[in-house]
Amino acid sequence: MKETLIRWKYPIILGSIGLALILALGTIFIVVAIYIFGDSGDSFEGDWVFSIGPENECPTALNFHDDETLTITLNGRRGLIQDTGSLQKTGDNTYIFNTRTVSLPIELKKLKSDLLYMQFGYDCEFTKSE
Repeated sequence: MKETLIRWKYPIILGSIGLALILALGTIFIVVAIYIFGDSGDSFEGDWVFSIGPENECPTALNFHDDETLTITLNGRRGLIQDTGSLQKTGDNTYIFNTRTVSLPIELKKLKSDLLYMQFGYDCEFTKSE
């Protein structure tokens, strides 16, 4: 009887170790696949350049440092103007852009992973810079 227990003990231990390795490798595979193929979701983070809209009215560039900090670059009368402020989400696609001098309501919506719509007094579209 003792020999029977020993005979079954090793295959059970090896089977358990094998199952644990398969589960660990499967988990690693899923995490890597999500990292590689996963969409960034609604994150705006990164640099965006003007593509469609009234050129003299839309910002020339947007830089999202994260989803709460934005730098807007505009063509001013005396050259480029940059203003950095915080974004406060107020609705599905609506935000308040707060700087030291002004608070502006804006609408932001990702149309595609590399195409961003912004309502900033005018309808403006931006493409993600690489």
